[in-house]
Amino acid sequence: MVAHDPPDFTMSSFRSLDFQKADFSKINSMISSTKWAELFDSCDQEDIPELFSETLLQLCEECCPRKKPPKNKARSSVRIPSRRKRKLQSQLKVAENNPHSPLTQIDSLKRKLALAHIDIRDAINQDFQHREEQAVEKVKSNPKYFYSYAKKFSKKKSNISLLFDKDGNIKSDPKEIADLLQNQFLSVFSDPSKTSLDSASFRPPEIKHPFDDEMLDFFVSDIADAIEDIKPNAASGPDEIPVSLLKNCKEAIAEPIHLIWKKSFSSGSVPSSYKFSHVFPLHKKDSRALPANYRPISLTSHVIKIFERVIRKKLVDYLEINDLICNKQHGFRSGRSCLTQLLHHFDDVLEPGGPC
Repeated sequence: MVAHDPPDFTMSSFRSLDFQKADFSKINSMISSTKWAELFDSCDQEDIPELFSETLLQLCEECCPRKKPPKNKARSSVRIPSRRKRKLQSQLKVAENNPHSPLTQIDSLKRKLALAHIDIRDAINQDFQHREEQAVEKVKSNPKYFYSYAKKFSKKKSNISLLFDKDGNIKSDPKEIADLLQNQFLSVFSDPSKTSLDSASFRPPEIKHPFDDEMLDFFVSDIADAIEDIKPNAASGPDEIPVSLLKNCKEAIAEPIHLIWKKSFSSGSVPSSYKFSHVFPLHKKDSRALPANYRPISLTSHVIKIFERVIRKKLVDYLEINDLICNKQHGFRSGRSCLTQLLHHFDDVLEPGGPC
């Protein structure tokens, strides 16, 4: 686990492109006109993911402007005392380094610097109050402005500043923190391939529709449907392909993704790069200084998530048509939810002759 630096907007990457201002109609046209089958046939299967990402990035760079580094948007009421503070700091530094400077001058600069800090604090509070009043005034006339302002305070992001190791020593170095979390996650990880399973003790159910290879056959339309199911705010994985690109170019980009997984399915292997993920610690409960209070979140590529959705749907359809799922199972089933489970429970209770 490695801490991520802020994106370098001068580098060539998906993160450096502003997809909010992208010309998606042009990107769609360029993706559709690309001869993906010839591209993929020209390289080894392990190299296809990298070739796919690089080709997409080159197409997007022609139709997306680059992001600009954020500017200081502080109001003049805050900028003016901030400039005054920096000026006083430089004057104080010069005075303290000059052995001939009188103490009265140094004390005067320190008092002025303290007053400058107070002025900055007051200016920030006034600016915050002004923005809040402005948002409240626009609740009816411009509700979008109000909710975008309120959304800034709905989620709090905090970095892990320190952790305790098993001996109770404080670790604040980013690498040491990452190592502690990695060791914690490895200690609770279970390898499915090393788990011993006993044979089923019950008679296997009757299969009305036997499983065959045709049941796992998938098409471009299946890929497009899986892209549609991805949440709009889903984070990208190691390949950095953003969900906004997938959704706005759903029909065009479904074709190369379909080719990738057709090759993978026919060969029986998944490209190793699609097995990589970014692991992030998510705080669960209690103290934030204990590694055991974090759980890992793995961010994989959207490309493999799409294929997972397609295969999952095929397998669930097989279980459904053979009636292999208990009727009381409501989670992770189409058209069912916690609400349908609750209603089903009350139907059983209120049924005549039931335990009511």
